[in-house]
Amino acid sequence: MNNISYDIYDKAPYYKEARKLAMEKAHQKASDLAEFGDVKLGDPISIIENRSYDYAVSTANYAMAKMAYDDVVEEAEMWWWAIELWEMKLTLDVSVVYEIK
Repeated sequence: MNNISYDIYDKAPYYKEARKLAMEKAHQKASDLAEFGDVKLGDPISIIENRSYDYAVSTANYAMAKMAYDDVVEEAEMWWWAIELWEMKLTLDVSVVYEIK
């Protein structure tokens, strides 16, 4: 085996949650800035979503390096370990322009 990759078939629910969190953070930051600037925050007038490439991070390369330096790990155990450890990275940013009152 070489370069094991993972993916999620339906990423929509994860992106929906990421959008919600990004908008909450944007609103909180805008509210803080409005307070510090002694102005009132209005409605959003522009929202732009920036989604970066989503990819699966494989640990196969790390596992192979570990095996090369660790004589006690047998090949079968190393591949089982490599298949178990992975993470999916989804990145989403929003740019929000708010009206100032």
